[in-house]
Amino acid sequence: MKPFIKPRLGLFSLALGCEIFFLPMSAQAQAPKNVLAAGSFEALDKKGNPTGWSGFSPNAKVVKETKAGRVNHYVVVAPNDKRHTPFITYRLALKPQWKTLRISARMKATKVKMGKQGWQGPRLNLDFHDANAKSLSQFGGPRLNKDSGWKVISQNCDVPKNAKTLIIQVAVFGPSGQFSVDDIKVVPNPT
Repeated sequence: MKPFIKPRLGLFSLALGCEIFFLPMSAQAQAPKNVLAAGSFEALDKKGNPTGWSGFSPNAKVVKETKAGRVNHYVVVAPNDKRHTPFITYRLALKPQWKTLRISARMKATKVKMGKQGWQGPRLNLDFHDANAKSLSQFGGPRLNKDSGWKVISQNCDVPKNAKTLIIQVAVFGPSGQFSVDDIKVVPNPT
């Protein structure tokens, strides 16, 4: 009997070891991922604007920079021309299983003058809509309240019940300032 038990224990130990070995890999495969591919501003349409985004005007432009042979695009928004909106917009379809979102972006601001109310400045504005395009909740996402070099800012928010779409705006709602944004990410159900 002993020779029969030892191989069984050996196989059990081997199987247990495999489960432990594969567990971290399967956990990594299920890690939440960015669902906003258009947040890098690298895919451009025929007009040179990032695909999926709307609202480009004299107040919003795409900047192309090349560093060490690598090309990068980012967006700059500034309320310079009162005839145009000081923001660009993206509509992201939401899935029912998404209960919370982590919104992050790499951003910088120059010549910022904040408005009298806290929301009047450079920020990502988040507006959740239902199936009838009715606004359910507006949420002030990552923002800058003063001049800053490039930094990554992230913020978590709850997805309202019945929300079907998230409207993301890169905006300067204050009197003045230049807001540069790149690498916007939306990660559902962050851990």
